[in-house]
Amino acid sequence: MRLYATKITENQPLYSITSTEKHIAIAGVNIVHILPTSFFPEVFSNESVTALTEECFSAKLQFSAPVTCVRFSKDGRLLGIATEDGTFLYEEEIWDLPLQTIPGPAYELCWSQQANLLATAWKSISIYLRKEKENSNTSENGQTTERLKTQTKKTQGTLSPKTEHTSNSKVIEYSLLKVIDGHHSFICGLAFDPLSQYLASHSLDRSLKIWRLATFALEKNISKPFEHMPINSRYLRLSWSPDGAHIAAVNAINEGINVIAIVQRDSWTFDISLVGHQESLECTSFNPYLFTQPFQKSVIASAAHDGCICIWNTACARPVLVIKNITFAAFCDIQWSNSGFELYGVSLDGHICLLRFEESEFGPKMNQLEYPEDLSNCNFLKKPYGPRSTLEPTVIVAAPSPNTTNDIPKVRSPPPSPPSVKKRKVLKKKVTVRPVSIHPATLFSQIRFGCPLVKPRWEITKSFGTIKIKNYLECTKIECYMGDERQSTPDWVSYLSSSVILANGTKKFWAAGTEDASIYVFSLHGRLLSPPIVIGSTPCFLECCETYLCCVASNGLLYTWDVISSKAVHNPVSMLPLLHANFTNSKVAKGPSLEQLFVTDEGNPIAVMSDGNAFAYSPITSSWLRVSEGWWMIGSQYWGSLVTDSREESALSFLERCTDEEIIKAGRGRFLQRIVKASMLRQGYDNYEMVVSIRHLENRLMSSEKLNLQFDFHENLLLFANRIAEEGMKDKMDELCRELLGPLRVPLSCTTPVKIGDRIWNPFVSSLNKRSLLKEIILHTAKHREIQRITSQYSYLLEHIPA
Repeated sequence: MRLYATKITENQPLYSITSTEKHIAIAGVNIVHILPTSFFPEVFSNESVTALTEECFSAKLQFSAPVTCVRFSKDGRLLGIATEDGTFLYEEEIWDLPLQTIPGPAYELCWSQQANLLATAWKSISIYLRKEKENSNTSENGQTTERLKTQTKKTQGTLSPKTEHTSNSKVIEYSLLKVIDGHHSFICGLAFDPLSQYLASHSLDRSLKIWRLATFALEKNISKPFEHMPINSRYLRLSWSPDGAHIAAVNAINEGINVIAIVQRDSWTFDISLVGHQESLECTSFNPYLFTQPFQKSVIASAAHDGCICIWNTACARPVLVIKNITFAAFCDIQWSNSGFELYGVSLDGHICLLRFEESEFGPKMNQLEYPEDLSNCNFLKKPYGPRSTLEPTVIVAAPSPNTTNDIPKVRSPPPSPPSVKKRKVLKKKVTVRPVSIHPATLFSQIRFGCPLVKPRWEITKSFGTIKIKNYLECTKIECYMGDERQSTPDWVSYLSSSVILANGTKKFWAAGTEDASIYVFSLHGRLLSPPIVIGSTPCFLECCETYLCCVASNGLLYTWDVISSKAVHNPVSMLPLLHANFTNSKVAKGPSLEQLFVTDEGNPIAVMSDGNAFAYSPITSSWLRVSEGWWMIGSQYWGSLVTDSREESALSFLERCTDEEIIKAGRGRFLQRIVKASMLRQGYDNYEMVVSIRHLENRLMSSEKLNLQFDFHENLLLFANRIAEEGMKDKMDELCRELLGPLRVPLSCTTPVKIGDRIWNPFVSSLNKRSLLKEIILHTAKHREIQRITSQYSYLLEHIPA
């Protein structure tokens, strides 16, 4: 075998190649080069390939749009050229004008065995039928007369010009027979069955489809080997074996490795994989002949992004020849010549290469009339026999250059007893988890929160029911079980067009967040409560309480809705103020992240950050409030001390426990402890613990008031009043009692706010009556004599306020 490599263009990619006995057609960006096959030396010649010049080309065909595919018909008489402007058909030797122009973009094309059918593909497949009609001097597009003149010039000087060039000859024309839809993306591979019964198409939608030509119906959709196929390949060029028994399809994934999937005819199973390439594959090609000695076999060539070509025969599990570093770029196309002993290839760096084999390397060809009637009789699927071969492939490293000729050792023949072909191991189906698609809004946002992964199956269980999510490729199925989830049928089912990544619910509704940045809200019995709510980007947090639903999107926007009344609690709010950078000694440290999200039964969202701070958003003030921070954890005597009558943790105590956990997790607990001890020992920090404790109680009071936390406000108010009474803070006690008493002219029975000067006095705070709270404070502080002088006055005033 000999290898020839040369470069046609500098820094210009080549996309496709095809050949006949006389010509080689090579597709560039918007040009097709026609090169005579005599440009390359014969197999027994010691000559090297010469540099390409303009005189070397038979013709150059220019096009206004990129050329993606070129293919000669099996008999070599017609050349099909697929471009984004249309498909152009040429007769061999007549390159001046196309025989026919078929409008519409085409990415791939292929001919049937007898060239009576032509198929082109973009996102759908168009099949054209060959027709022959009597020639006339003019045609609809005005090209027939010009072509006759051109043909007359071409045939001048010949003794017997072909009768088809006379004015009475038949004209070949391809007319549209059928348009086949079924793929959801570009079709990058197309091939007719040699027996003209099927058409195979391979698409970037990760599916290989087999179409029956008799009815143009879908025979089989094969997607499993291509579920995790990378879509970084320009082409997915597939090939049928010469007897039609198998299809070789590239870029299948077997246990994380790029392989060639061999699909068996009729059963359409894919038990065999050819493993040999490390990167994504672009193309594969069966040799057009079967070979007989020492046993029946076929030969396959494959090329990948790594610039490597592998040669396989169907009797061996490994490639018999591997040629590395032919080019520095990916191969886009490889094609066998009609003789079966030449393999042509083109790459994205402008290289064209030729591998010439000798007959002794493959063995004698089998006559096509001798092909087995049983199409499964090709050594791919024979029962294993003999011990596993230890035959290693011949590996050749070829450094690419503009013009190279390499003497390559002959391909080593397989042993007399062919090794068994190991079938792909059938593994237990794995559950695959994938990341969500990045929303465009997130790319340009100042904030980028991480999103949950898309899981195939998961569920949310509440005390009142269970919701199960099943994310399929085509759609997502939601099943809801309001009773026992072990029941055979769900109470209601819904299908969504996008994958569900978040779900939650209360006793009044269910909510689901999808990958396409939408929120679906259902009643407990499956009724849609509103159209899908579209938010700024993909949801990453989804929490609910009573009738309120709170969501944080990946671009950092916070949304809160009252689902039952179909109202927004506030406008979308940015969480950027919570993610400020921490400055320590003029150095910027890592900023905090959002760890937990809650919403209260009053619709107030609360966020707990990784630095231990907890924030609540107040729609009244349109600002974030810090309700808990690590500063109080060490200095205050009242940290996390509130428990309800039912022995449950209060809301603020729960947030303080969250702060505890985050600070201990970050390892900052001992650091804060050292700061407090050092501060307490320093001169000028007298009564440090007392001051911090009172400030902590004041922060609790204001936080519970803004969040309308009744229990927390009541308990903290009594603690605050007792503490300031113990410390003898008369002014603070007087100020507190005066605020709770309110105007004397307002009767005790008043339940509505009253305007006093420039301010409004509300008789209630956190749903508690202020004057009732004042009575409790007077009773709780009665033991402090210094404070009695103040509280006794307010006790007297309470008794004389009109009812």
